[in-house]
Amino acid sequence: MNQNEELKNLQRAAKDQNLIIGSKTIKYSLLAKEIDSVFVSKSFHTQKTDLANLLSKAGIKVNTTDMTNYELANHCKKTFPVSIVAVKSQKQ
Repeated sequence: MNQNEELKNLQRAAKDQNLIIGSKTIKYSLLAKEIDSVFVSKSFHTQKTDLANLLSKAGIKVNTTDMTNYELANHCKKTFPVSIVAVKSQKQ
């Protein structure tokens, strides 16, 4: 998938309320195998976190966007800044 298709997937998930927001919650959901893909803002330092290692070991695609925290929050229909968001898996 290209970047536009991934963003449409993110917006569709926001509409259906299938998002997981925050690194701590994403870690728990990763252990439960509930995640399809992850989107991070440009200010989120994925290389410096243990979450990046966990995501790569699990084979989860990390989409690094050129959006700020507020722009990513706007795509997720949230009023607070969002640095990292995951899309829930459809197969539950």
